[in-house]
Amino acid sequence: MFTSAKTILFSFLIFCSTIIFAQPSTSRFMAVSDIHFNPFNACIQNVVPCPVINVLKQTPSSQWNATLASYDSQIPAYGKDSGYILFKSTMTELQQKAIANKINFVVILGDFLGHDYKDNYQLYSGDLTQSGYESFVKKTFEFLASELAKTFPNIDVYPVIGNNDSYEGDYGSDVNTQFHSDLAKIFAPLIKNPTAQQSIQQDFSQTGYYSAEVGKGLHLIALDTNYFSTRAANNSTVDSNAKAQLAFLSTELAFAKRTGEKALIVMHVPDAVDVYVTMKQNPFAVIETWKSNYIPRFQTVLFANQLAISAVLAGHFHADWQQVLFSKKAPVLVNGVPAISPQFGNNPGYKIYEYTVHNSSLINFDTYFYNLNLNQWNAEYNFNQVYQPSCKNCRVLSGMQLLTKTGASADQYKLFYAVSTNSQPITKSNKWIPFYWCATQSAVAADYQTCVNNP
Repeated sequence: MFTSAKTILFSFLIFCSTIIFAQPSTSRFMAVSDIHFNPFNACIQNVVPCPVINVLKQTPSSQWNATLASYDSQIPAYGKDSGYILFKSTMTELQQKAIANKINFVVILGDFLGHDYKDNYQLYSGDLTQSGYESFVKKTFEFLASELAKTFPNIDVYPVIGNNDSYEGDYGSDVNTQFHSDLAKIFAPLIKNPTAQQSIQQDFSQTGYYSAEVGKGLHLIALDTNYFSTRAANNSTVDSNAKAQLAFLSTELAFAKRTGEKALIVMHVPDAVDVYVTMKQNPFAVIETWKSNYIPRFQTVLFANQLAISAVLAGHFHADWQQVLFSKKAPVLVNGVPAISPQFGNNPGYKIYEYTVHNSSLINFDTYFYNLNLNQWNAEYNFNQVYQPSCKNCRVLSGMQLLTKTGASADQYKLFYAVSTNSQPITKSNKWIPFYWCATQSAVAADYQTCVNNP
């Protein structure tokens, strides 16, 4: 009996050890940006009111699927925002990849609404009332949230506000308004984690930004960077809310640092040089996406806590762009997520990131894209295979630091920037050096100007 008991105990310990060591060492999350859903794609120019918009106005959001399927048969095309066909194809693709990759959570980095949404609504509906527009926007978000809930029934989805997401039009300053309150109620069911759901209901409903624990040791900080934008209104209310958000970020990063966690900062409009707009300036002038007084304040907060930062993710540029912010202590990785909308000539794309469970470091990502010429989703590239193929257990940050002005890594960066198209000046007119190269190195106008002057 004694020998048998020892055997049973030993077998039990072996079994427990197997369970412990069988735990996955990495996890994955999905990042999607710039959906820019546009029901006006189904409208015919100069035909007002547009039939589909008329029906959608009078139809509950729960019935939008049937209406859109009846009216919108537009094949996805370069130069247009996401119509119904592309949106549904995207949801199918994301669901399949989420299941196959055992995705832990999803972040949607803003710009749910199509470009010029308010102008198009007024044009195609003939309705110039603010209440009518707000009702239509609210229905649009209800429809999109419902589709996301069907796509990810058992996965937390964390939304971010983009510059097109507003009751006020593009770059609207919805500060402490009904917009945030309405969206908090619409978005909350996308988050199954009770604590995180409470955060979006309380914090987001008042400010548009919030935080959540998205995994063991990983702290998500979702910002509303419209407050910082150069296109935001210049008034004391916007300024005070921008400063309050910087204080919030500082507090959240200090918490992550104190508890030994890593923070994943997600936003829509990044603190960066807008290369495309900058190159159009005559005489030459560096155009930043944020008001110049907020960029150093933001970076000061980052550099004070950079060891607690896993990465900063952003959208907005409709491109697969990357950047490293340098300081004396440690660099900070900024990684851009391409757009679903092909409005600017890009193929639609999204990313799946892999991070270590024990310290929440980003160690790899895959970019997937919809080839509009072939009308199908494909894998585009794996970061480590492209930028650090001989490295094992390396971070994305280390791979980005290997990017050079010329050579294989530069060629790959240019190829993937506009998601396997030749639609952007980086390749179309060979503006990689100095304009795009310098943008990978600096987000501050003065430093960018110095880099451009000394390529």
